[in-house]
Amino acid sequence: MATIPNLLGRKVGMTRYFMADGKNIPVTIVKVGPCTVTQVKTVGTDGYAAVQIGMEDIKPRRSSLPLIAHDAKAGTAPKRFHREFRCKDDAEAGSFTAGQVIDVSAYEGVKFVDVIGTSKGTDSRARWSATTSRACAPRTAPSGSTARRARSARTAPTVAMVRRSRRERRWPDTWAMPA
Repeated sequence: MATIPNLLGRKVGMTRYFMADGKNIPVTIVKVGPCTVTQVKTVGTDGYAAVQIGMEDIKPRRSSLPLIAHDAKAGTAPKRFHREFRCKDDAEAGSFTAGQVIDVSAYEGVKFVDVIGTSKGTDSRARWSATTSRACAPRTAPSGSTARRARSARTAPTVAMVRRSRRERRWPDTWAMPA
């Protein structure tokens, strides 16, 4: 049995798949391949057997010179993503050659595949903006709406005016309002 290669993909979006009975199933659309083999590692040279593949061409100016040279050895343009997949032995790794293009046609006849992905996650900034930015944001309507124009016509106290009035209440003699 031939080895089914690993491929790289990128999430495109989400959609729905409608069944015959009217149920819909949410599905993720993934653009897979074509991937190019950029390096074949063997036990003799590297200490383990693996295949490195790259996906999605990029402009050379957006890549580093060592990466451009690495991809040039395989006879391909610089790639955006490089991943390495372990092989059982040198015979399995030897079934691939540098510069070989692998696409989805390798999975013809396969009904199910395992997909491994990395979540984008949220960093501290995203958490901060989700919880506190509404409290700190000025109270204005969305741009282009008539409510914004109506609010600006009213004399709503600004943050600076509120601060001045608080200070005036504390120290009425020492704090003078600007003319």
